[in-house]
Amino acid sequence: MLFHHISYNITSIAYNHHTDICHLLTYLNVVLTSAEEAADCVKSLGVALTTCTVPGAPPSDRLSDPDKWEVGLGIHGEPGRYVSHF
Repeated sequence: MLFHHISYNITSIAYNHHTDICHLLTYLNVVLTSAEEAADCVKSLGVALTTCTVPGAPPSDRLSDPDKWEVGLGIHGEPGRYVSHF
């Protein structure tokens, strides 16, 4: 179903811009390659200002100091890589 939707969109774009589908697919391949190259350069970093509490577990006071933040804190409260100060 998704393939049919995508192929319909590609055909519609080619028709509306008075170009052939091969030319459009070549252009889309360039766009895809550029997007993949950009994505390979992107990194993410998680920083937490507070900890979360897993249901049934006691709350953590590890980041109770408002001047602290933790890099790489796990989504279930696992310790991160390090704690730093603002």
